Amino acid sequence: MFGRLIRDRRGFSVTVAASILLLVLSLFYVSYQSIEIPAFCKEVEKQSLTVLEEDVVNLVSNLKRLIGDNTPKTVHLHLGDVYPPVPFFSTPNGFSGSVYTYPARVKIDNVKIVSVTSRGQANPYNTLEITGSNIIISPKYNFLNAPDIVVEYGVVAVGKGSNYVPLYGKLIDNSTIFIPLFDGNLSVGGVISYELTLYPKSAGGSGVYVTNEDPSTNVTIELDSRLPLDFWRKVVPEWVSVTEDDGIVKLSLPKGRTYRLIMGVASLNEWGGRLQPAYLYKVSPTSQSSPCGLVVQVRDVLNNPVPLSNVTFSVLSGSVTLKTVDDRGNLVSSSSLTVKSNELGFASVTAESSGLGLVKANLTDRSALQPYEVVFIVS
Repeated sequence: MFGRLIRDRRGFSVTVAASILLLVLSLFYVSYQSIEIPAFCKEVEKQSLTVLEEDVVNLVSNLKRLIGDNTPKTVHLHLGDVYPPVPFFSTPNGFSGSVYTYPARVKIDNVKIVSVTSRGQANPYNTLEITGSNIIISPKYNFLNAPDIVVEYGVVAVGKGSNYVPLYGKLIDNSTIFIPLFDGNLSVGGVISYELTLYPKSAGGSGVYVTNEDPSTNVTIELDSRLPLDFWRKVVPEWVSVTEDDGIVKLSLPKGRTYRLIMGVASLNEWGGRLQPAYLYKVSPTSQSSPCGLVVQVRDVLNNPVPLSNVTFSVLSGSVTLKTVDDRGNLVSSSSLTVKSNELGFASVTAESSGLGLVKANLTDRSALQPYEVVFIVS
């Protein structure tokens, strides 16, 4: 047989040509599989990263809207995807990402807080401090060295290590300071898509005006942060002094200026509840003629309304009768009444007096050791 193959030059040429063609096709297949398929998959991952960045921007936008309108929000994070099939070639099954939280803390010091409506003093404290969570999203791609996406205090950063660039959001915009936080813990990994629902924990307020309490001292904002100092210098105005010490970023605001401060917290857990009441804000005038409505708003430390809090109105002096309507629609009259704040944090009674009298509104649910109270004059 071997001899006949040698003698058959035509058969020999066909066999050699087929072998060479098979070798070329094999080299092409191997080359395409090892070079073009990874490049194709990498492009799919780039497109997925763009979608994920848009999702995170949408997350922060919804976080800010929640703090304003006091209603839950749901967002989807597209952490990964599957690769489209390529006929005759092999692609990996897909890629995913992880989402987890780490501690956040904000402390604002030397502030005098006044209402945005009456310009009267609102929050009686000159230091605000709150803890919560920040979020980091880490894509786990097969071909693209994707950056992490970090959400700290309403600002979105993209990068790794000590190299981050801003993607979205400003902590201070002109004279408005907007600081939203998350509350709760997340640790999710190896998933392609994740649905995240945010619930109001401190929200629904219109903000407050703040200025420096001590005229000789600046308003300062401290942030526990994993982001580098140069990043924070990019997301605040040039007139804000920014320093960092052991993971604490300190912003120092110029003296003698008034800023609008809006803060709030979104819970990552449906059962996270609300922040505890911190103080009462007088809605109705301090002094009124009988009959009149005595109205207060229950607020938390971030100056947002707190619903379903107990407020006790009681007569301190004078012939004053307090009236309200109970849950059954019955009119109740007494010298001391306890009512619950509504969804907007308002609590009220009607006062009738035959002369000069004093009525105290007492916040009995306050988290501090002593209850907080305000006094009204009824004549």
